[in-house]
Amino acid sequence: MGYYPARPEGGDYLNWKIPVLDRLVDPPTARREWQVEAVAGLLLAAGHYMAAKPASEQGRSWVAVLITLPNLWFSELAIFFDPMSYEPFTLADEALGHRSLCGELGIALPPGLVEVGRQLSWASDDETGEAVGECWTIGEPMVMG
Repeated sequence: MGYYPARPEGGDYLNWKIPVLDRLVDPPTARREWQVEAVAGLLLAAGHYMAAKPASEQGRSWVAVLITLPNLWFSELAIFFDPMSYEPFTLADEALGHRSLCGELGIALPPGLVEVGRQLSWASDDETGEAVGECWTIGEPMVMG
């Protein structure tokens, strides 16, 4: 059995940012195949943690990959130890409900994971004042144990 981390003292989750330079995965310099490889790598790592999860953590912690677009560099692998911390990431946005990020990237959705997307907006430094993007959660369903 592989390594599965314990809940951090005083924390509700652990996370690991995507381990690449931003120029490799963010526009305008990113190539589509590099982005696909980065997402596939995060999903592979998530699968390893899911396989290593002890029975005592089933329904008590959740493994998820959080993908941000267009700036993929903000993406991460996370393990949530508190359902209240994970729940906001499991809520789908009606505007993206008909889409599948994995399907668009040509990646099979790993078994045991669900995929939901939400639109995001935030203050921008450019003249528009607002930037729009997407956040996708590819993670374990929130089933309580």
